[in-house]
Amino acid sequence: QGGNFYQCTKLKEISLLGEIREITGGGNFAYSGIEKIHFSPNLEKIGATSDGSFNFTTCSSLMEVDFGKDSKLSVIQYTTFQSCTALTTISLPKGLTYIGGAVFQKCTNVNLNPLYIPVSCKTIEVSAFNEVKAPVIIEGSVSSGTRAEVVPNLENAGCKIINVCLSVCLS
Repeated sequence: QGGNFYQCTKLKEISLLGEIREITGGGNFAYSGIEKIHFSPNLEKIGATSDGSFNFTTCSSLMEVDFGKDSKLSVIQYTTFQSCTALTTISLPKGLTYIGGAVFQKCTNVNLNPLYIPVSCKTIEVSAFNEVKAPVIIEGSVSSGTRAEVVPNLENAGCKIINVCLSVCLS
């Protein structure tokens, strides 16, 4: 539930393993000193609730997020990693289908590795990547069908379409 590690500035690394399938609620790690997170490959859904609660928002020391090789994660909800200004490494799982609004908004580290959006991702909400300094690369064709649905939201965030197979967001 919410607030478990809120403002724990001495917490540097955490592994959330085992049978954890969902992490929601308010402020679980917000404003903590966490630098690295390892998630259970069983995790399917992570992020804020509709009431605006958040999980890792404003973890300004967070540098690395590891969902694991065989991650089952399919949903990253609203504001999950918003304002994680030190973030450099995050690999989005191949089965990811949904990225909510403002998930990576204000992740402004210029050393952030490119964010690869897997082919499975059918929905990217408005502002998901606002102010992100790293390239956002969509895998697969974006010229037709469900992949084309994600393009307008990336364009609204300042993304530029390179060709029918690739989109790169350059702030």
